[in-house]
Amino acid sequence: MSDTQALGFLDLSAELRNEIYELSFQHPGPVWLVGDSKRETKGSSTSSKRYGVPGVRALQNHLLRDTVAFLRVNRQIHAEATPVLYGINQFEAGHPGIICYFAKQIGPSLGFLRHFIISHCTKSSLRQMLGPMKTATRLQRLQIRVSAKYSIGDAATMAKGLLPWARAFHKMRNTGDMQDRRDVLDVLEFIARQWVDVDAKALDAVFAVSYSAEVKANLRQKLKD
Repeated sequence: MSDTQALGFLDLSAELRNEIYELSFQHPGPVWLVGDSKRETKGSSTSSKRYGVPGVRALQNHLLRDTVAFLRVNRQIHAEATPVLYGINQFEAGHPGIICYFAKQIGPSLGFLRHFIISHCTKSSLRQMLGPMKTATRLQRLQIRVSAKYSIGDAATMAKGLLPWARAFHKMRNTGDMQDRRDVLDVLEFIARQWVDVDAKALDAVFAVSYSAEVKANLRQKLKD
């Protein structure tokens, strides 16, 4: 009889485990976040609180929603896999309540986010949405969808709304031990809203480029003041 014991998942090399995490968690497109009304009103379940699993669900992505349960296996897997989950995916939301709830549920894991998309905002909701993003110091890209058809304010107004986030983000990033210290203006990007109509999409794409340049010029000046 052989004394050889079967290897467990944690017996695999760290590199191989990371590859498995990436294959398990990576979603081909943005992960849409919506509120989980039961958890917002009644609080998270004990199992979710234990390892900080977010109380959100991903629209159009039932597979990712199921594999998040992998984080609950034990503390080591949670610690290893959480940075992968939030680091390799794009997360998108268009309501301040959803973003605030998401940030509250994942807590310190917000620092692992690399790509976040704000799909819709107004002048009044922008600061609420950007508030939680101040601690997402590893962000490589913060994209805001805009449209020529639905104005959210001129470039000067947008820059004014972005200023508190930009200053806080810049300060937090410079005080941390970060290898990549991308300028806040390189992280920020305006992109076209998603339309079925090809002409509307093309029009918004052109608008996003010019609007982005104007906002960044205004924001750059404000950051110098």
